[in-house]
Amino acid sequence: MRCAPAYRRRGLLVDYDDALKSTMEQLLNCALSPHSWLQSFLPLKSGGLGIRQVVHTAIPCFLASVYACLQHSTSLLPEAISILDVDVEDAKDEWALHFQPAVMPPEEVRRYQDEWEALLFAIALQQLLSAAAASPAKHARVLLAASLESGLWLNALPSPHLGTHLDNESFRIAAALRLDEWHTAARNETTTQRRRNADEIGRASCRERV
Repeated sequence: MRCAPAYRRRGLLVDYDDALKSTMEQLLNCALSPHSWLQSFLPLKSGGLGIRQVVHTAIPCFLASVYACLQHSTSLLPEAISILDVDVEDAKDEWALHFQPAVMPPEEVRRYQDEWEALLFAIALQQLLSAAAASPAKHARVLLAASLESGLWLNALPSPHLGTHLDNESFRIAAALRLDEWHTAARNETTTQRRRNADEIGRASCRERV
């Protein structure tokens, strides 16, 4: 994505994100709503899980790469040749569609991808807050998830010797709580446990018959 205008292949990017979302749902054992999936895209400090979605990062990644090497390419290439070609202009035009009026990082920091993504993160967080405005509890949850302390457990070294290693079920529930999908996760955990119990009973019955 840094070396080519991958943003033009939106269909492929959507397919990749769909596969990523499906994998996330299997790992967390719960279905992710559109708002939960959007929140997972946010970095930890903004209340998400830091799961980058290529649909959103394709343009920041490409433009940051272009501006990172612009100075060197300008000094190496003839004046008639510039890496600021039609692909770059199209990417900037498509980027401007996200904002009204159009907003871009200052010229001196456009080489940093996080400067581009910070603008997207701000929009995503505002969308989550707006969607939760009707429910004080949901609105408070989004604000608390975006607080610095709420994501510290995701930065902890998962070491059994230090007592900071979460088992699979605990991690699933904790992640689901962060994304407001705890009810789905809890229901699925109950169903999964029932299936495991049924399997154990079935295997025990088979052993007795043998």
